[in-house]
Amino acid sequence: MDNIQITGLNELKSDAYDKDQFMKALDHGMDKLNSVYKDVALQVVLKAYKDTKPKEKYSLHLRLTIEGHLVTAEETDWDLALAARRGFDKLHAQIEHKTHEKSKAWTGQRKKL
Repeated sequence: MDNIQITGLNELKSDAYDKDQFMKALDHGMDKLNSVYKDVALQVVLKAYKDTKPKEKYSLHLRLTIEGHLVTAEETDWDLALAARRGFDKLHAQIEHKTHEKSKAWTGQRKKL
């Protein structure tokens, strides 16, 4: 977790379980990246929006520095952990696009947490 910088997590009104699942999703995604690439740094910015619904909608902005490339992804969802997983899927697609190579060892189905 030393290479992940999270902004806005303390301002969320979600319960501890949702935050814990979010952190597990981030750890899992970073473990995948760290197994393939070196010197990976991730910045996560979280925002919550509350409309007329009783639950918050989360906006997640991911910014990844990987092997000299800057990769970004955005995701919004009602479920915080699902937004993190989908954000990492978008990062994966952007990494393939920026580095012009198919995912070295990041293939197959995503493991369930």
